[in-house]
Amino acid sequence: EKYRGAIAKSLPGGYEGGADRFVRSVLNAVMVDKRGDLAKCSPLSIVGSALHAAQLGLEIGPLQEAYLVPRGGDCTFMAGYKGLIKLAYVGGVDVEAQAVHELDEFDYVYGTDAYLRHKPARGDRGKAIEWWSMGKRVDGSGGKFVVVGEDYVNKRRKEGGPVWNKWGDEMALKTA
Repeated sequence: EKYRGAIAKSLPGGYEGGADRFVRSVLNAVMVDKRGDLAKCSPLSIVGSALHAAQLGLEIGPLQEAYLVPRGGDCTFMAGYKGLIKLAYVGGVDVEAQAVHELDEFDYVYGTDAYLRHKPARGDRGKAIEWWSMGKRVDGSGGKFVVVGEDYVNKRRKEGGPVWNKWGDEMALKTA
């Protein structure tokens, strides 16, 4: 509440709900933290992380755009994969990210004749084995993609801390 003015100045124009909504999302994140780790963080680190999210226009909480992550008594800002997609879109790039499961039809080629084809299986798709992300200009032109496999994702999972335990699927998509 003390920093509401700074948050209001940091939010981009047109942020739906303004500072009131944003402050509620921060307070809600602290209140729903079941282990209470965020409440143990220094208040200034929470405000600093919240301001970081505000400057980018990312909402903290259930929309999965941004997170307040407790680390050793301090709160750190972390953009979620949906927040990264939102930022790309604001910058004129439409991004999609998907998990590829064992039973999906999936093929891709890099290079001068690059393509990516992914047809998800119906029903039980098996476990996720690869993840891809593609960006195209909002007007549909251009386009690049990347595909990452289990080894690549698991290296990041190993170094990524407890957020991977809670949000593993989302973190894998963010990795792509």
